[in-house]
Amino acid sequence: MIDNSDTASGSGARVSGAGDTPNCQLPNNSAAALPRQPEAVRVLTALLRGEPKPEEISIAILRADGTDDYLNNGDGGNDSGDCGGDTGAAGAEAATYPTNAFKKVDTHLGMHAPDLPRLARDFRDDYYNVRKLFRRTSISIKGQHRLGGQNHCINSFGADDGGPTTSRVAVLSFGGASDDTSNSSASICGNAVDSMLLRQRIVDATSCLLLTCPDNATAWADRRRALLLALGNEEGHMPSEKFENIFITELKFVDLLFTQHSKAPNAWAHRKWICSRIVREKISRNTGTNTAEKKLQLLQPWAEGEIDLCTRVAEHFPKNYFAWAHRYYAISVLFSHWPNAGKSYLSDASLVESLGAFLAGEVMFIEQWLSRHVSDHSAAHYGAEALRLHLKHGFRSGAGAHREESGTATEWALAVVKGVLTTSKQLIQRYSSHEVIWIWRRHVGQVFLDIVGGEFDTETLMAGKAVEVLGIFLEAHVYEVYDYLMNGRKLSNYNSNIKPEEEEVRLSRIHGLTYLLWILDQLQRRNTLIDFVPDKERLNNIRNACKDTLAKDVKVCYNTWRLEA
Repeated sequence: MIDNSDTASGSGARVSGAGDTPNCQLPNNSAAALPRQPEAVRVLTALLRGEPKPEEISIAILRADGTDDYLNNGDGGNDSGDCGGDTGAAGAEAATYPTNAFKKVDTHLGMHAPDLPRLARDFRDDYYNVRKLFRRTSISIKGQHRLGGQNHCINSFGADDGGPTTSRVAVLSFGGASDDTSNSSASICGNAVDSMLLRQRIVDATSCLLLTCPDNATAWADRRRALLLALGNEEGHMPSEKFENIFITELKFVDLLFTQHSKAPNAWAHRKWICSRIVREKISRNTGTNTAEKKLQLLQPWAEGEIDLCTRVAEHFPKNYFAWAHRYYAISVLFSHWPNAGKSYLSDASLVESLGAFLAGEVMFIEQWLSRHVSDHSAAHYGAEALRLHLKHGFRSGAGAHREESGTATEWALAVVKGVLTTSKQLIQRYSSHEVIWIWRRHVGQVFLDIVGGEFDTETLMAGKAVEVLGIFLEAHVYEVYDYLMNGRKLSNYNSNIKPEEEEVRLSRIHGLTYLLWILDQLQRRNTLIDFVPDKERLNNIRNACKDTLAKDVKVCYNTWRLEA
């Protein structure tokens, strides 16, 4: 047990060992090396550790100027965010800051927005002071490991049996590494406490800093170093519960950060790194030929948890590219570790189909999502990738071959994509003036052409079948769209009686014509498919008409529609 109540002031920390382990006092030079912890860091870390643990954070105005302690101290006009110390309200600030910079209600933690500049300064100064020491000791340990040195320490922290437990740990030494392994127990124990205290200080410093500056790549890198030092040489040998507890705690911190800062690239990269460690640990502990079902039982709940997080983040912070990218990472990990139908050690064939149902659910989710978030480009791109994974899984596991009514796997895939195209057509009928809906239709159309062209590493369609399939596709998703945009004809089953505004009509035409040019360009690039088109002259006329119409629109300020014929 560590009592670090005096650590910040540099007076050292007392360690009480378990069983017969003697009490140890930190060496004076080690205690003095730890810089003083600012009061702002003390207050925030206490709130983060206190029960109930915060699950949501926000930066807002927590108090009104002139109605708090500043007014009671005789100066209500001083902004609490003022970092200067020469004003007449310096005494008032000292009496109230940083305690009144935070407010915790149940699981919600608030930070006073006007105090944010001063908080960020205090957090940054504390982090850089601790980091200097942390970097030096980390480099010392790396060099020792490269030389093949081993440190053994009495692990008296958290021993459940009442006695000391010997384990190999990464020991941080402020005075340099010692090659003498016969040191006294007090000296060895002191070094171990130093490493633990320093790891905790760097975690505290980065926690505070990242809640105000969430995209500090250096701070995230130091948190990863602290996590690895916490594992020490026990990685791969420590109990699974202990390993996951270390990283699950870190995931909870990232969850808290995402409630306020959800578009920080380095925060998402850090979460991906944590997830990769968790997945690797789960897989490494379940190797062999008889544990496939166990792996699936371990990985699927993890993937579903990450997907739920991404859904919440994308709902509260729209158009979040990083959330959708992480969601794709989760399903791709699940896809890469999912066994094929041909694996003989699978006792339940439904396990193979469960991923297909899971990925099909992701595609359906995107269709529903786009009906509520008509401007979310990232969601449309994610949906296309999820659709591709769904089809790849079907091809590799022979999902279509298992269904007599679907025929071959290619016919099954075409049926799946036709259903998605039909839904995208319904979205176009409702939201034709929104570009994202047309982009979603583009992606699905491209997947359809890839299937027909055999680009999923499957058998290509016979010439007669390819002509038939392409003819149906062109009629429903090219010719009909062109007639709707250029000749004023309504799309099939379009029953809306609401007359759109002139600008909506113009936007619908621009996005629709761009969609047509894009599809025709994709078709032109596939030499094996263009030969199956029965009426190439009609396609050329449509292409030229689309380009001419877009060229006459003076409001079109981009030239992405200018495609090579």
